[in-house]
Amino acid sequence: MNFKILGFFYFLISFFMFLLGGILILGVRVELFNNFINTFQPEYFNSLFTMHGLVMIFGFIIPCFTGFYYCIAPNLFFLNNFIFSKIGFFSLFLLFLSNIFLILSFFLPFGNFSSGWTMYTPLSLQSSYNFDFLIFSIYFISFSFIINSLNISLSILRFFNLQLIKMSIFLWTILISSYLTLIIIPILFGLLTMVLFDKYFRTSFFNPIFLGDSIMYQHIFWFFGHPEVYIIILPSFGIASQIISVFTKKKIFSYLSIIYALISISLVSLIVWGHHMFTSNISFLYSSFFMYCTMLISIPTGIKIFNWLYTIWRGFLFFETPFLFIIGFLFFFLIGGLSGLMLSSIPLDFFYHGTYFVVAHFHYIMVSSSIFSIYSFWYYWSPLIFKIKFNNNFSKIHFWSSFFFLNFSFFPMHFLGFKGMPRRYINYLPEYLFFNRFITFNSFFFGVSQIFYFYFIFFPLLWF
Repeated sequence: MNFKILGFFYFLISFFMFLLGGILILGVRVELFNNFINTFQPEYFNSLFTMHGLVMIFGFIIPCFTGFYYCIAPNLFFLNNFIFSKIGFFSLFLLFLSNIFLILSFFLPFGNFSSGWTMYTPLSLQSSYNFDFLIFSIYFISFSFIINSLNISLSILRFFNLQLIKMSIFLWTILISSYLTLIIIPILFGLLTMVLFDKYFRTSFFNPIFLGDSIMYQHIFWFFGHPEVYIIILPSFGIASQIISVFTKKKIFSYLSIIYALISISLVSLIVWGHHMFTSNISFLYSSFFMYCTMLISIPTGIKIFNWLYTIWRGFLFFETPFLFIIGFLFFFLIGGLSGLMLSSIPLDFFYHGTYFVVAHFHYIMVSSSIFSIYSFWYYWSPLIFKIKFNNNFSKIHFWSSFFFLNFSFFPMHFLGFKGMPRRYINYLPEYLFFNRFITFNSFFFGVSQIFYFYFIFFPLLWF
């Protein structure tokens, strides 16, 4: 079976959702460009950034990495078939259904949903029928993720016959992220089912009217939500390790320490969900536990970063486009990691929570780092898989334009957070106007810079 076809359709869907997510956030930035001149109704504005988050996470980043898995697995360990050879196409069908329901939830005229991508109760309980389409979209995508995780992880274990020490770091990250998916995706499935029961069958899980506990929703959601961040970022670690090794002509320094660091990060990520809830009146004892566990993640994270830097040190460096994007990835991940360390502190989190500082941290980790690792891997592997030739000068223009415009879009959000600007607000104080307009300009320029991406990457793919 030709898994290039399967990977191609994953890329096709994820590229379309990337476009949709970018258009949605540009709508948000247009609204924030002019203060107190509302282009959209506040409920519609909330729906825009709710859809943007869900589209980028569930529609773009994870499916794009899945497409990589199916395309390069035969190249990495010479598999003619996965252990379930045809089930990948069934998961692709579920992904397609999920995206259809996700888009319908935004465009159907039943009403708007303003719960944010976290779908907090009681806001989600008061939403219209559009929110039900959103939940069914996540049902379909959850089944797709579970099927893919089983297929990929079992295929890797069968090929290596449990001799995992022989695997590359990239395959380790695939395996770990697959296991994390199998652990946490059923939790999201159950959580949204409880929300539906509260909404239509008058149960009392989270509905305050019937003495439900909306804080319990946050506990369950973030037990899913925080490991989800590592499901997204772990493949980027594997990509960085492979690209750095290739373009420095050196083996990654201390292979075993990186493997232990990856396993440690994935395990600790399951017990740090409470740092999202420091302001939700949980006890100081529990908050302290979550704070120290969150800070503990910085140790294996630092091990990986220093191993990468030591590998680069005195290597035979080739500054081709894939390597440039990985250097950009290291920069974005370092900034996001440092801001995350600040948010792990209880006193600082009380000040920054709910401000644009959190938005900046989240986008440096989830968006900038993930996108740059995807670009790097695409520029490296697509000439081998799809026989696409890239113009070296134009691809470097793509890197520099993306690097600067992403930084100019997200870094000023730290300053808005320092000043105390709340996120999700449609109107704001006049002193925030300059930074909002600066961010909006650079967001549009970043969108324009992606023309290089679609022209030199997407359109040649149609002819492979």
